[in-house]
Amino acid sequence: MPKKPMPAKPRLTQEEMIKKIYAREYQEAEVFKLDFQESKECKDFRKAWGIPSEGFPDYQSYERWNTKLNETTNAYIRSEQYIRDREQIQEKRKEEYEKKITRTSFEVFANHVQLRTPLFKYEFDVDQTTINSGQPVYWRHFIEKCILMSNFEVMPVRRPIPEARISWSNESFMYELIIENIFPDTTQKDFKDRGFQKKFRDLQTKLPGYKKIIPRRKKKFDYVLGVLKADAEMPDTSDTEKSDHIDGVNESEDLAGTDRKRLNRLKQTRHRLKRRGSARLR
Repeated sequence: MPKKPMPAKPRLTQEEMIKKIYAREYQEAEVFKLDFQESKECKDFRKAWGIPSEGFPDYQSYERWNTKLNETTNAYIRSEQYIRDREQIQEKRKEEYEKKITRTSFEVFANHVQLRTPLFKYEFDVDQTTINSGQPVYWRHFIEKCILMSNFEVMPVRRPIPEARISWSNESFMYELIIENIFPDTTQKDFKDRGFQKKFRDLQTKLPGYKKIIPRRKKKFDYVLGVLKADAEMPDTSDTEKSDHIDGVNESEDLAGTDRKRLNRLKQTRHRLKRRGSARLR
């Protein structure tokens, strides 16, 4: 009897494939969700912001709460209190410009005033909860979802790869190469990512003073050192004798026609050294 064909395995969805590839990150996120949603900090946050004690059961409930938060924020922005707060910030900014207060004092005052804005205060509380959770800051979106929703599909929380970018520095008055997305758990392996390394090399070419490095050949380097040493130690000797000395050739061993080539090589090397030296002095 002919063998029955094996039944085809069901194809995994994109979400299932990601969970399979990043199994460790998925398990860590799943365990964190279960523990965090039962923690006192999560329950206190929900109580302070009018979120159900078990979280929103569906997205429509969250939308109604978020709409109310935005309306409260808009009402504050249109109020006279907001206008007075803006005026106080401008006064403090002027004092900071006149060196009456420090930059830190101004930033602390401005942040304290901005906390009166409901939406800004909510974002600030989420940031502080992320810090208190002991997780890196790239967990912020996942932690916020744990606070808002009672149940949702957990996906692996992956650490972002370091990112290079060009930034203008007001201290050095030139562009500098900055590396972002460095976290407490960033490893050396993250810097070996091909995308990061390619972008890093491309941005290096835009920095001031960039020059393409050409590896120097060892044979040429030794010959250049010999020319410099011969010119310094044998100032009264002819170039022909210097060339013989550098190449280690005696007059009796020299072949016809090769002495002129070696002499030209000596003169060309000396000319290149002088040209590079004058370029550095410009």
